[in-house]
Amino acid sequence: MYYGNGSVETSPSSVGVWGINYENVYHMTHEPATRLATESTLNQRQGSLVGSWDSADSVAAQIGGSWQFDGNTEQDQITASAYEKADNTITWSAWVRLETGSPDYAGLFYDYGGINFDNAHNRGVDNEVRLAANSFWQVQTGLAVQENGWSYVALSMNGNANNETTLYVGNGGTLQSYDNNSTFAAGFASTLRICNQTCCGPTRFFVGRIDEARFASVALSADWITTEYNNQYDPTSFYTVGSEVAGGGTAVVLQISQA
Repeated sequence: MYYGNGSVETSPSSVGVWGINYENVYHMTHEPATRLATESTLNQRQGSLVGSWDSADSVAAQIGGSWQFDGNTEQDQITASAYEKADNTITWSAWVRLETGSPDYAGLFYDYGGINFDNAHNRGVDNEVRLAANSFWQVQTGLAVQENGWSYVALSMNGNANNETTLYVGNGGTLQSYDNNSTFAAGFASTLRICNQTCCGPTRFFVGRIDEARFASVALSADWITTEYNNQYDPTSFYTVGSEVAGGGTAVVLQISQA
């Protein structure tokens, strides 16, 4: 990072931030009353806000802003065109605030198969994150999100013969993972749904908040996902800022290093 030279030319681009492997990215900071879920990559796959939305649904979040999804009374969700995939090589991630009253098996992400939450409080782990295929098949992971608090959820699938999948859940600075080595999903639909699941029985809508939903067409590594979680969970502990160092010309260099 440098500053102090007003003649330096820059060409900032918000969409250019994302590499070619990022297919859909939703920051969820725009006015929800427009019913448009603005997509931030070069692909510009804008989503539609389905349900009942107004300015009051714009709320605080883990990173920036978020939207309040009221699945019980308004059936709020986001629908968008799913990206074309030659195989099941994907990484999905988001910050999630699951709230009291969210129904059992409420969906987080769905595209033929996906992620949902077991909130019945009578099977396995309360608020457990589960993997779901295109039928009634559910994978119990033993990993749970907080109720009424922010958790990080990521799913990475490598696209080989068994679609080997790793689920990550981060709470309170600790990231845990679960490996699934059996066939997870056989394919993908044309519509990506956020906060709604349409397989495994009746449609069930999520109640709570989602922040920074990202969809990539590569299986990001455990190191990548861990770094992303640490960075977003507590940015002030992830890096340190050193003292100013004189640079060339009139520029001043500010040294920043990873903690």
